[in-house]
Amino acid sequence: MRDQHISLYDRVSRLEREHRKASGRNRLLRLTLFVTLSLLAVTIFLGAGGGTELIVEKLTLVDWEGRVRALIGTLHEEGGVWLYDTAGMERASVTVRNEDAVIEIVDSAGLTRVLLATEGQELVFRLYDVAGTPLFSLP
Repeated sequence: MRDQHISLYDRVSRLEREHRKASGRNRLLRLTLFVTLSLLAVTIFLGAGGGTELIVEKLTLVDWEGRVRALIGTLHEEGGVWLYDTAGMERASVTVRNEDAVIEIVDSAGLTRVLLATEGQELVFRLYDVAGTPLFSLP
């Protein structure tokens, strides 16, 4: 009987962890959708207004409370797109520096969890655990 209770507890705990992970992915997907639709709206606006080009060094997107949620432009000598959570922490980015391109996903503790990059002619792919220890790496 006791083993059944432990098993039920473990099942509920696992479901709660999966729910938290899914909620985090949901927030990132909503933010990505927001950025994409915002860029689409800017593109349509420029096309409808007869303008053919928008030139800016940096485009910052904020939420309804004025918090920075996305930045498109140049930052730290890199060009790219940076996505931020509601606390202002960088959570995902797609950047280019010189000939190298990087896609990085960061957890709420500020640790890189997924890294996909080119370094010269090499492709680099890494997955990290919650402590920042590599779980998987190519090459």
